[in-house]
Amino acid sequence: MKIKIDISTPEPNSNKYQQPTICDKACEFMELIKDGEADDYHFNYLKNLYTKLNKKQNLPRHLAELMSKLTEFLSLHEGYQSGEDQLDLEGVDIFKYD
Repeated sequence: MKIKIDISTPEPNSNKYQQPTICDKACEFMELIKDGEADDYHFNYLKNLYTKLNKKQNLPRHLAELMSKLTEFLSLHEGYQSGEDQLDLEGVDIFKYD
């Protein structure tokens, strides 16, 4: 008597979750804010990302493009929140990342 068992297993990396990139996440958050579906977390994330990227001297091209989008977006939506933590855009060189 012979018993043959055949078990097929899925590829180890086939269903692996891939975390979105910073650029994808930031663009998604900007769309949520434009559509009015965002809360303070989304806007604060974009402000903090902008602040961190602005401190860097040399950004890779994809982050420089994101920085340009963030600068434009935050300048249009600077009145989204009011209070002490509002982003100060007056001293920013908007052409730095073009």
